[in-house]
Amino acid sequence: MSSSELEAYIDRIVGDMTSDELSTLEKYPTVFAKKIRDKIDELEREYCTARFVEEIERASIVCKPSWKLPGTTAPALVLENPVAKSLYESEEDVNGFEREMMMALSGLSNIVWWHRNIARREFAINGLTNHYPDFMAYTTKGRLLLIETKGDHLNNPETRAKLRMGRQWQNSTGDEFRYYMVFQNNDPGLEGAYEFGKFLGLIQGL
Repeated sequence: MSSSELEAYIDRIVGDMTSDELSTLEKYPTVFAKKIRDKIDELEREYCTARFVEEIERASIVCKPSWKLPGTTAPALVLENPVAKSLYESEEDVNGFEREMMMALSGLSNIVWWHRNIARREFAINGLTNHYPDFMAYTTKGRLLLIETKGDHLNNPETRAKLRMGRQWQNSTGDEFRYYMVFQNNDPGLEGAYEFGKFLGLIQGL
């Protein structure tokens, strides 16, 4: 949004205000400025999302096999004790729900290997933003799984935007690739998002 468009947008907002609202604006200008900024950010995200989906439908945006797993990895915080089926000798340390996921993947008979994807350094789904799923896992049937773990309290717009992007990536890459968002205890009722136990049952057939 250009400065002239921004000024026109603010003028329209102020022009529609009542005298009481204008009085409040004079007393608390920073509060109103934040609300306006938040609204502009929301409109910008909606516009970018619509354009992104449109370009995918036009096949102007496509997925290409342009990324390779590195030969070695050097996480800043290394997992202290080795865990079965890890792809590398050194994996990034995890805690909480991520540790539960790591241990569960290591114990599944159909998982060949798993890897803790290092954010901002390794694989990203390139969409409206760069989304770095928490885990990669490879199955005996030759499917690569991208897994994003979420605490139950993180069912928010940012999380749902990541889920949409992940599913769009899956739909654009073919049958051998899967994306899942996994919540610790709750089933959010969203396509591609699962409660932990249900997710583990599902991927055993992949």
